[in-house]
Amino acid sequence: MIEETMVSGEPFDIEFEVIENDLPKNITGFSVSIELRKNSRGGDVIAQWNDESPQVTRSDATGKVNLAITAPMTRAYDFNIAFLDLLALKDSAGIRSEIMKITLDKGATR
Repeated sequence: MIEETMVSGEPFDIEFEVIENDLPKNITGFSVSIELRKNSRGGDVIAQWNDESPQVTRSDATGKVNLAITAPMTRAYDFNIAFLDLLALKDSAGIRSEIMKITLDKGATR
């Protein structure tokens, strides 16, 4: 499992690569959904993004999808650990990315 740290109040950029059979997958024609959840196996969704979200950019030919969360958005989150993954769907077939464990660094408390 990939582990990343999100710092509260700072932008958070992360790139996903859609892989199929150990190779980057061309995701032309696929819809993309990204979820930040409290549990790695599902559960409550903290935030979600899709193709319509301005935070999501894609490079279909290389299978890369970037999520850019703004500083005000990260400041609003209130979790210690959450899990982030991407699902690329076409027709009824889907490819899920590796789940990422995200630790929220809330900075010094007073």
